[in-house]
Amino acid sequence: MAEMNRSLLSLLEVSPQQVSRLAGKNRTRLLNFLLRWEAYEDALACLTLLPVARYVSLQDLRARALSHLGRHDDAAALMQKRLAKKNSPTAQVLYGRLLLDAAKAKEAYAVATRLAETENPPLAVWSLLGDLFLRYDRIEKAVDAYITQQKISPRSRAAAIGLAWVNQKQGDAVTAAAYAVRAFTVEEGDYALPISQLQGLLELFTVLGDQNRVRECTQQLKERFAAELATIQELLAEDEVDSIPGGRARQASAGPPKAMPPRADTAPLPDLAQIPVNASERKALETAAYQLFGFSTLLPAQAEIMACARREENVLAILPTGAGKSLCYQLLAFMEEGPGATLVVSPLIALMKDQIDNLPATLRDRSVAINSSMSGKELHDAIEGIANGRYKLIYAAPERLRQEPFLHLLRERGLARFVVDEAHCVSIWGHDFRPDFLHVAQAHRDLGAPPILALTATAPPVVRQDIGRQLFSTGVEQNHSRGKKPLPTRIIATDTYRSNLNLSAVRVRNEDEKLSQVVGLCKSLAQDGSGIIYARTRRRCEELADLLRRQGLQAAHYHAGISDRAQVQERFMRNDIQIIVATIAFGMGVDKPDIRFILHYGLPDSVEAYYQEAGRAGRDGKPSHCVLLHSGGDKSLLTRYANEGVISADFLRAVYKAIRAVLKKRNPNTVSVERLVGQLQGDNTQVRVALSMLEELGLLQRHYDVPNTVSIALLKQGRSAEFKEFAGAVGLQKDLSISASYMELAERGEVSPVDLERRLLAWQSAGLLRYQPRGRSLLLTLLPAARDISRQVERLLDRYATIQQQRVTEIVDYARTRYCRHGHLANYLGGKPRTNCGACDRCAEGVAVLASADMPTEAVQLQLILTALNEGGWGRRNLMRLLRGDPEVNQRGQASNVFGSLGFRSETSLGHLIDLLLHQGYIREQTLSHGGIALGITQSGRRALSDEKTLARIAG
Repeated sequence: MAEMNRSLLSLLEVSPQQVSRLAGKNRTRLLNFLLRWEAYEDALACLTLLPVARYVSLQDLRARALSHLGRHDDAAALMQKRLAKKNSPTAQVLYGRLLLDAAKAKEAYAVATRLAETENPPLAVWSLLGDLFLRYDRIEKAVDAYITQQKISPRSRAAAIGLAWVNQKQGDAVTAAAYAVRAFTVEEGDYALPISQLQGLLELFTVLGDQNRVRECTQQLKERFAAELATIQELLAEDEVDSIPGGRARQASAGPPKAMPPRADTAPLPDLAQIPVNASERKALETAAYQLFGFSTLLPAQAEIMACARREENVLAILPTGAGKSLCYQLLAFMEEGPGATLVVSPLIALMKDQIDNLPATLRDRSVAINSSMSGKELHDAIEGIANGRYKLIYAAPERLRQEPFLHLLRERGLARFVVDEAHCVSIWGHDFRPDFLHVAQAHRDLGAPPILALTATAPPVVRQDIGRQLFSTGVEQNHSRGKKPLPTRIIATDTYRSNLNLSAVRVRNEDEKLSQVVGLCKSLAQDGSGIIYARTRRRCEELADLLRRQGLQAAHYHAGISDRAQVQERFMRNDIQIIVATIAFGMGVDKPDIRFILHYGLPDSVEAYYQEAGRAGRDGKPSHCVLLHSGGDKSLLTRYANEGVISADFLRAVYKAIRAVLKKRNPNTVSVERLVGQLQGDNTQVRVALSMLEELGLLQRHYDVPNTVSIALLKQGRSAEFKEFAGAVGLQKDLSISASYMELAERGEVSPVDLERRLLAWQSAGLLRYQPRGRSLLLTLLPAARDISRQVERLLDRYATIQQQRVTEIVDYARTRYCRHGHLANYLGGKPRTNCGACDRCAEGVAVLASADMPTEAVQLQLILTALNEGGWGRRNLMRLLRGDPEVNQRGQASNVFGSLGFRSETSLGHLIDLLLHQGYIREQTLSHGGIALGITQSGRRALSDEKTLARIAG
């Protein structure tokens, strides 16, 4: 930020001479104000007139001013004299900082280490050491210092800022952003960020491209400056300091003495017009789209993506949900006449199935998805079809790329293109992280590094960088090593804004209000068409669907635990069901264009997840609503879920211990994930994430998965000495089949288990033997542990937990934002800046009104309770069942005129309403002959039934 051509003293309309005459306390406050807001020349001018030599506090201020003005030697010399006069740990830290600014690293290090070795070192010394090491690229030592500070003070902002800069310097922008957000939000609402840290975070967020935080930092600095300026003006008035003659008091609304920061340093959205697509390329793509898929036009960016991919560029494409990502590789796969196939690495079996099912019938037979749901015959037929060149489009989960036979098959088939769908999963810290995606880059290398087309709807700028770091560099390295020209890499992204989506977030006070909103919103929005409600748990999905049905709406629940998922989905697609209440298991690959609303019952896990789920509305371009219901407790709930999902040091240690027990017998050796999961009582994903962490820590190396047992038969004698040696060692003879465990065969053949399967596949391709593997296990090698492994584990787990917490913070910020919601999403996801969309509750009143659905007032709810009891007496439990629409109530209850009328009320809150009527005498309790208690209406209650004023008074 550039200095503004003005003085804070002139803004305050006081002179250095007048400042020198202020009372000591007020003078110190004013000088600190000048230094805090970087008016160093003003501060120095004042200090020059003061008896600095007499007061060490003034010497500290003068040293700071001199250092910031570039007079580092003078500042250090002054501080030396000050310390000789009066020493303190705080002054020592300041002296160390002045030496660091003066580029006197050895002297600064000596000061810092001397302080760190004292019995109770000041906390700030660790920041000093961290900053010192970071400046001179001693990264490991810098991290140690910041982590030490964090251990002493877990909520230290300075430590988090230091760790953010460390990761930024190492090129890990995703982790850097997470630590920066932690520093910005820690102790939020309890202690305000110091101005220096707020200014430092503004710089950091600018570098990281976090537009929402840049805006928040800038706004906070403006507000803090205005408040402090007003305080100083009051202080001067109380001290009866006259303004400069001829001057006039200025308003406290002026901004801080720094220019506004530039727009964050992120690449702008590419101009599609600047991406070269000549007329013949465009014509060929449009013709193929019409002939193969029946599409008369292409959507924005599709032609540009496909043209670059056809030229064998590596392409990362970021398009909103519903913008036609899948066509970009499907069309290329079928329009190109070359021998190679297109491999699509996709995270979900359901997504693969949906994409193949939605292909035109003529293309469906030329596509296949290889996944774990296949029977043995289906898998055999699919493998044979790939080998015979029948399929042009091959889908596979990332786990399949861990298997050498599949890669061998693809190498022999030949690949024209390597597609990564949902490419954000490649980022280790992506919101939908799958550990096996970390192997995709290695598999891509081993397949000869064909051109990559990576696609996603949700890749914020920092994740785009991480995808490039994890994925695209492999092709560059591969081609460099072969002496080939590296494939160019291109990022193509379109705007996140969809003008037909009306975004709103409704903050509710409690669960009852949330239920009330669900019913009211669905009654209002379902008039225009179908919708999806996303809830976190299976039980909540079932309860909400039941509630909506009792309110006369066509609703069904959907989650991974129901047996008829396909049928429920099909009924929704045919509009037999109007509303689906689902967990996140529903929606991926569901291409229903006329979904009119998406309602989130509580906060989703991340902004990316919300954007994907909300993006399923209005794909036909017609107005649709995306409503997020949230409450004050949602952040705590999400934080708890995030903490429960974090891998602990104890769990990581248990996984390592279990693996080491196996690998001590033989190294490398096979390990069964299923056995590990059972032994550790974890879940499959947790164990796989832990394995990837242990690999990142250098404690083990994971190779390609290997078979549990193998069967081989000799077909003919080979000429190579290598094959002859192996055949002789294992006793392989003509017309003799050998079956053995994989590890036993490797040992007998004196071949490394890492290399054995690759050799067997090559010999089978050469016609020397027949090879049949059975089952699969991990193949791991135990590596020597580093001496500082405990420290490395601590760092890794801290990074992991910090990023999990950042996701919570980001979605809470979206729900609570004071600004344009479309603009907030654009800033986060890397779209075009937007301040007034006209299509969210922050920018358009019409959208906000929608959130206030027409639900019965509390007075009307009391009337409904009285109506039920006026029809006949009920036990308390059965009365609640009647009012909530519980099917377990008897036939009399189900025939009541008010059956299910208060279904949106929880049992607890309904009980409060009943107690209210009891205590005020409008209903009474009566003991029955068998000892039970029934509720009945009193005469006062009957009169209140038709008296609106009385009902309103009771409710009030």
